[in-house]
Amino acid sequence: MKERAESHAPRPVSWRRKKSLRETLGLLLDSSGNQREYLVNVILAQAAPETGREPSLRSTRALCAAILEQLVSILRADPKPSSGKLLPFFKYLNHFPLDPDRETNAALSLIYPEGPSEEVRNLFFRLELFWLLNLMGDLESARPLRKELEPQVSLKRPRLYAIWLLSLARILQRRGQRLSFCSLWLNIICEYYRLDGPDTALYLVLRWIEMLNWGRDTALRKKVLHRFGARFRQRQDILSASLLWELFNQEHRHATPSEKMLYTRLLFRHPSNLLSVQQLQYLHFFAGNYLSAVKTSFVLSIREFKHSNYYLHKSWAYLQNLSHFLRDKLSAEEYANAMSYLQQLVVDLGSQISLQNNAYVETLHDNYATIKSLLRQVEELSITDNLTGLKNRRYMANNLYHAFQLAARHKVPVCLAILDIDFFKQVNDQFGHLAGDHILKGLARLLLASFRKSDVVIRYGGEEFLLILFDVSPQRMETLMQDLAHKVRNHRFTWQGDLIRITVSIGWTISLQPRLSHAILDDYIARIDDALYTAKNAGRDKVIRAQD
Repeated sequence: MKERAESHAPRPVSWRRKKSLRETLGLLLDSSGNQREYLVNVILAQAAPETGREPSLRSTRALCAAILEQLVSILRADPKPSSGKLLPFFKYLNHFPLDPDRETNAALSLIYPEGPSEEVRNLFFRLELFWLLNLMGDLESARPLRKELEPQVSLKRPRLYAIWLLSLARILQRRGQRLSFCSLWLNIICEYYRLDGPDTALYLVLRWIEMLNWGRDTALRKKVLHRFGARFRQRQDILSASLLWELFNQEHRHATPSEKMLYTRLLFRHPSNLLSVQQLQYLHFFAGNYLSAVKTSFVLSIREFKHSNYYLHKSWAYLQNLSHFLRDKLSAEEYANAMSYLQQLVVDLGSQISLQNNAYVETLHDNYATIKSLLRQVEELSITDNLTGLKNRRYMANNLYHAFQLAARHKVPVCLAILDIDFFKQVNDQFGHLAGDHILKGLARLLLASFRKSDVVIRYGGEEFLLILFDVSPQRMETLMQDLAHKVRNHRFTWQGDLIRITVSIGWTISLQPRLSHAILDDYIARIDDALYTAKNAGRDKVIRAQD
């Protein structure tokens, strides 16, 4: 029903009227029978002073907001322990129709722990259908189902009865029967408060807020939602998930993007089955857009878009399940009536896919420089040893041969050396592997400080290091290696107050080839490796030149 412009805004509720309303609602929560009916009529009379006439939309909203505010305050402060036994079932309402193989059995086990009969399963399916028809607005198809179900449900099975009552509330809301709508909600909250305590009643308050047509009076809705306070946002159950979703789903003028992102992060801490796949898709889509817009993290924004895409696929699966369910439970004529609703869901989902693709492409475009930087980082990481920060063996395969070609073109000699820490296993055994890592990092720093930037220091493996020096004569190379062995021998490595001294054995050679190919380089490395082991066998802490 379209909202008509009204010349007069609803009268603000005075402090005295609020106090009177709070006292009346306090009595109502503990009432029953004729007393409850009388108190409900007293409350509703404030919105409809003329008997027999429906109040205006804005008067209804103002009264509902006043009622809901006071109810939240009363229920929050209620000392009565809340069993909340019904709350776990209510998460399934977001998923109707349930997956028959998984969710239906789990939901029915909460209602009938002893195991449901086939008759009970059929009743549950009929209630699901009743819920969905009213959600779609097909009140004509729902009318005979309402007559069929009414004698089969009662408060003896409160979970099933809740499906029935919330469906009736939606019927009244769609028909514009505002007083009956408010009256039903007051009775629902009273019944379930007495049955299951304040937490369940607060969840139903949120359902009332969700179902109410707020129109332009969304500031009233915000005021009611914020009456819940921060305590309920920190929980991780269906009550807090529903509250956070309603807070997130506010108009932009009532919640800034940063506030919505806060609600989003809190919702992501909840089990995913507390929200529908459509809600999860939209949350991740919002998070992707937000993280991209504020330049917080390109990587995180892409991750959120990927999650959103996953839930888009889940939304298609939900649509298929919904279509199959309706086709199985409805007549051909009723299913034809449902097609317009299904088609609109398909159009909405298609629009969401288009929006997401555009947002994804824009994010990639806006973060092109970031992508290039990330690629450089990935490339750098792939050729860098994690522990020491030196180049690793992958660097040899991808990068060194250009340097070798340049050296050959200018007829610059290339010297290669391999060094190994003597008795390194004893360091690990005596001081621990963390001490060993500390020695490796310290030796790496010493090696980098001992040679030019044009020289290459590679962690070849374990405690072995490969050195590649350009434009060095054999005599100079021998001196450099002897000086290096001396530096290492006299260097004071300390770990947690302990002094650790090490020595190294070195094998080296000089290339006599005009150009170093893969095979030739491998041959030189094998030769200096043999020289290294000659140094080891000669008593360690030696420098040995390989045979030419």
